[in-house]
Amino acid sequence: MNGTRVACHHAVGVVRRSHDPKGIKEQTRQVIRNLQAVLEAGGRGLDRVVNVTVSLSDWKYFGEMNEVYAEFFGSDHPPVRSTVQGDRASIGRQGAADKRGAAGRS
Repeated sequence: MNGTRVACHHAVGVVRRSHDPKGIKEQTRQVIRNLQAVLEAGGRGLDRVVNVTVSLSDWKYFGEMNEVYAEFFGSDHPPVRSTVQGDRASIGRQGAADKRGAAGRS
């Protein structure tokens, strides 16, 4: 957290190393839950996110990731999103994400 902004970098969909979610949908849900917890600890919420960068290990996961993204951010006014693909993008997982939260408290 820096003043009025919270930055969360390269989160992956794991739960304290005790649970490794299977499949892109559950991994995406867990990534967003993990980032949501960080934002809430900084006094923010998902409603204040302004930018998300998603890294996928393969483009074939885009549709499923996008469905889960809409579950959390809706489809009316979701935050700006960039999606990239690459073998090393998600460190052995199917997806990862960075987020930037806006100024102000939720």
